[in-house]
Amino acid sequence: MQTTIPMNDPQGFPVVARLGERHAPGAYTEPLGPINRIDDTDKSNGAWNDGYCIIVDSAKWIEQRTAGKAEEMEESWDRFKESITEEIDKYADETSMLRAFLKTLELDPDNGDAVLSIFTPNSETNLDEDLAIYVFEHDGSEYAAVAEVSYQRAGSYTIYTDSTTERAYWYEYDYYDLGCPKNHEHSLTVEGAELVTYGGSVATFEELFPEGLIQDCHDEDDADAEHPTCGDYAVCGGHHVFCPECGTVMVPYMREI
Repeated sequence: MQTTIPMNDPQGFPVVARLGERHAPGAYTEPLGPINRIDDTDKSNGAWNDGYCIIVDSAKWIEQRTAGKAEEMEESWDRFKESITEEIDKYADETSMLRAFLKTLELDPDNGDAVLSIFTPNSETNLDEDLAIYVFEHDGSEYAAVAEVSYQRAGSYTIYTDSTTERAYWYEYDYYDLGCPKNHEHSLTVEGAELVTYGGSVATFEELFPEGLIQDCHDEDDADAEHPTCGDYAVCGGHHVFCPECGTVMVPYMREI
């Protein structure tokens, strides 16, 4: 797995830093801008700081793991739903329909037979949407049925071709990168409860962020080691992830797979 974080080198040129590789200048279409105007709320990165935690764009997260709609499987799914129109009352919701559909493919989700069932409520993960996900294999191909969840009930499922071939990637909803614009070697990869440094060593949040991952931003006049600031010349009033090495505001990015 490779981590790619855009940032600038000491001369101000864009740099792409990769774990285990020598960094080199390269093109980047969205430079971070002046060090005192770092935007850690930019949603185009696929991850952003909402002031309380780091959020990952669920639509981009799904797109990253799939190769578009699985047309033939989608057609089979639609035909199945049409076939049960007269007995629709026996199904509580779209999820119960999907489970019945999987059984027609000789898969038994009730017993975990060749089915990976994932439910990721936003209150417990970094995704910006609640998702219900069934990843399954049929006739040598892997698929992912995904639906947004509202009030604990899944909506309409869309079936995609699973392009990762590694089911573990579907559990990585709390994986993302934190780039340090001042020094790329300060960048971190968040892997659930662990942090991986640019050099590949592993640390915990308590070790690198003893005061918490996201902290209050203070006026420059009041800033010190215990009262970090984003470096803006006005009172920020926001909350940021401050680099544990140099104090620069870190920018979140969706982790590449």
